[in-house]
Amino acid sequence: MTWNVVGHAWAIRALQRDLALGRPAHAYLFAGPAGIGKRTLALAFAQALNCAAPPAPGEACGACRPCRQIAARTHPDLFVLLPQEPGKPIKVEAAREMMHMLALSPLELQWRVGLLANFDQATSSTANALLKTLEEPPASVILLLTAESAETLLPTIVSRCRVITLRTLPRPEVEAALTDRWHVPPDRAKLLAHLSGGRLGWALREVEEQGASQARRDTLDAWRSVFTSSRAKRFEQVARLTKEGDEEQALRRTLEMWQSLTHDLLLAGIDSQAPLTNLDFADEIRALAASIPAAPARRWLAALQRVERGLERNLNLRLALEAALLEAPSL
Repeated sequence: MTWNVVGHAWAIRALQRDLALGRPAHAYLFAGPAGIGKRTLALAFAQALNCAAPPAPGEACGACRPCRQIAARTHPDLFVLLPQEPGKPIKVEAAREMMHMLALSPLELQWRVGLLANFDQATSSTANALLKTLEEPPASVILLLTAESAETLLPTIVSRCRVITLRTLPRPEVEAALTDRWHVPPDRAKLLAHLSGGRLGWALREVEEQGASQARRDTLDAWRSVFTSSRAKRFEQVARLTKEGDEEQALRRTLEMWQSLTHDLLLAGIDSQAPLTNLDFADEIRALAASIPAAPARRWLAALQRVERGLERNLNLRLALEAALLEAPSL
């Protein structure tokens, strides 16, 4: 198995079997407690569905552009629907818009994928809007739903999905993943594994609150500063970005987050109530969207995507990024 998922081997084997046989279901429901890895597994499945260079049937390389963009949730053939705020219901208008977009032909991939996370928080109107698509699914669409329990959803929805009910991981597996993959100090990893109840996602959120939030803030500030920078200042920022020791990896991480932020900026500009990916920065993104029209945001997103494609063709990083930053909106 080459999926970037900790545990849940039996579920991965079942999904790989569907892919190897060439008969994936048109809808899957990933069920289990919060933080158990439902969304992670769903995105890994989306990668395996659309990997450009699979090592074997049912596997994903994790390195091609579709794999990276799906992991970052920035691919134009991947649609992610989340509650606008934690604990809030998924709005029917957002679900209808997603169903409309999914009905269109794929732009690049074999499959258009709709990920409807925390669907147990959907209103009855939202559930009924989805039901119409489940009853007559487009040929090139696969829907991935997540919920804490299948029992919380309408039976008519559950009956049209292949249900994957995830189990909590053994505590030693959570602890080993924290220390080996995320380099959490052993004492803290042991404590988090104990507190997590076998939910790796919960443990990782606790880790993120201790460190990654500042890195995300720094990346947001750099992205936002582009809009108010002069041409010379933008070139200075390019110089800083391409001066990192591991410049390609650092630039890839920055580009992925900038694309995600710009995608949210575009969504917020089109619909002030649209659910955003970067919920921790939602207020700031919506404030920016009030001053930046959709057309410049769309051009900026396309420019960033061109830089990422250029990385694969070994283009000059600095020149490509300079050209892209000149496409950024100005405030």
